[in-house]
Amino acid sequence: MKKKITVSSFLLMLLLSLTTMAQDAIVLNPVSSITDAGSLALDGALSITTVEIDGNTYALVAAYQEDGVQIIDITDPSNPRPTASITDSSNLALDGASGITTVVIGERTYALVAAINDNGVQIIDITDPTSPTARASITDSNSLALSGASGITTVVIGERTYALVTAQWENGVQIIDITDPTSPTAIANIRDTNDLALNGAIGITTVVIGERTYALVTA
Repeated sequence: MKKKITVSSFLLMLLLSLTTMAQDAIVLNPVSSITDAGSLALDGALSITTVEIDGNTYALVAAYQEDGVQIIDITDPSNPRPTASITDSSNLALDGASGITTVVIGERTYALVAAINDNGVQIIDITDPTSPTARASITDSNSLALSGASGITTVVIGERTYALVTAQWENGVQIIDITDPTSPTAIANIRDTNDLALNGAIGITTVVIGERTYALVTA
């Protein structure tokens, strides 16, 4: 049975203005919100990212309970407009959609979704935000570390694009070459040991310092 996550709606809050007070405080001004309805895929909204496509700005929301992704046009922050959604099926890997990020490869824009219950990653072409199209997925196996896939980020190293995925139940990180988004290829992984701090790995980001690229993982 899927574990219930109590986040049931998506609240859009924008920094409409940054007002400096006497104490140098920043005032947050709520602008608008959008919540789940029968036609949307926002039940269990868990993570969010944004992307600009053809001059418009979109929010992409991973919905854990809905097993899918909702795309919302937030070009006008006071009037967020749902544009499309995509939910799990027998051919996709979106069960328990948890982490989400976007990446541009060539002339196309993709959403990458880590699905904790499908133990994998779904790649979705969102070049047309009104018609998201699943391209490929990769799920756990004995040689991979994708069990409990939760967090996801991307990085370009040399001429290749990689997805880095935290595996909460595998206590590790899986690196996937997504240079060809239609054929993701597992490259390497790292799992927890007594000398590491990867038990329950969940959050991940990357940073370049000097000439080296690092992954930072919260566990």
